[in-house]
Amino acid sequence: MPAYLVDRDDFNRSPPPYKYARRSADASCYAESYKPGSQYLLIFKRHPGSSTLGATTKTESGDLTLSWFPLGPVNEQLHSDTDPWLLWVRNLTSALLPAPPDYRLALP
Repeated sequence: MPAYLVDRDDFNRSPPPYKYARRSADASCYAESYKPGSQYLLIFKRHPGSSTLGATTKTESGDLTLSWFPLGPVNEQLHSDTDPWLLWVRNLTSALLPAPPDYRLALP
């Protein structure tokens, strides 16, 4: 994953849901700066097979990439564990994912 370290915060200035990447997204169309010790929400997309994209991570079922949404909020810096962006994404994904099966045993 292309990245470089910086000594300043780079929070998205918009209210969630974010439409665009944080300020440091530049000509590459992706924000690649990270502040050590900070938290980031990385939103990967599965990219099956070999990839020519720069920000990929190998998995058993293919590559995961951050380079799927140019100028999109795919790696945003978080303020805390209760960051509004994190809560918005959690809410959205919980609505899209199926509920886990109910494994409670039926009593006679």
